[in-house]
Amino acid sequence: MSDEQITPVEPDATDDSPAKARKRSRRVLLIAVLVLLVGALAVGGWFAWQQIDTRNRALSEVDKATTLIENADVVVLEVDEIVRAEITSEVGAQASEIQTRVPDAVADLDAAAALLNGAMGDLREEDTPRAEALRDAALARSEMLASADPILEANAYAAAALTPALAGWDAVLEGEKLLDDAVVEYNKLTDAAVKKSRDITVQAEQKLQSAEDLFSEAATAFPEADFAPYQKYIDGKQQLVTLSKQADNAFLKGDKAKANDLSDTYNAQDKKMVEQGKALPGTPAEVIADAYERVAGEATAAYFEARDRATVADKALQDLES
Repeated sequence: MSDEQITPVEPDATDDSPAKARKRSRRVLLIAVLVLLVGALAVGGWFAWQQIDTRNRALSEVDKATTLIENADVVVLEVDEIVRAEITSEVGAQASEIQTRVPDAVADLDAAAALLNGAMGDLREEDTPRAEALRDAALARSEMLASADPILEANAYAAAALTPALAGWDAVLEGEKLLDDAVVEYNKLTDAAVKKSRDITVQAEQKLQSAEDLFSEAATAFPEADFAPYQKYIDGKQQLVTLSKQADNAFLKGDKAKANDLSDTYNAQDKKMVEQGKALPGTPAEVIADAYERVAGEATAAYFEARDRATVADKALQDLES
């Protein structure tokens, strides 16, 4: 029997025994799970960051819209004061000036509403009511200013007509008083008194011409206002001036019969003028107010409807912020 022995073979480094295979599988699986977990966390973090960024950008849009509304409110408040004010020459000048700034204010309000509409879907639920109230406030203000434009225009026209119309009526009343004074002098039936009557009649003529010019200016400033009754009344008074001057001249020439005929015609015309005067509106301001209502009445109604909506939106904002 040989003394040689079989040498045991050492396990190979690449031994693929079942135990070692199981260990390798577990390591691979663990690594895969870790990779998936890290990937999920990264994706989740990205989505979370994106949501926060989107919400922050939406809130920034709300802030921009708020600033635009605040800027426009300078014009909105001035317009509101003019619309609700009594028509005067000063208010008319303000209306003309503010009218030039209305388009920019409307553009700001419309831009604010667009920003708020765009931001609405990205806001948190608790931020949405404020954005909605701001949007309603912006839209209502925009409608207010759109309705206010014809109101401001009518206001400016009415104010431009008011001053000359009132001055014209004052001139008519002064002319009437002078004509009455001329009659008093004429009725003394002396040459000196009739000469004085003639001088006073010339003054009355000048007053009535001034009245005619002033009412013409008022009619040009506000064509929708019907000053025709006043202009017709002035024409009638000017006819009295003509008759008075003719009677004065006839008397001073010694033509008493002609003077008497002219006096009778004067008296008959004067009676007609009394009745015509009773049919006149109380003051030219009433004529202007009626025309203003015709021109701006519909726009005024729309304006105050929009103003009510703006008031509701403002109240909602106050409640949200209190």
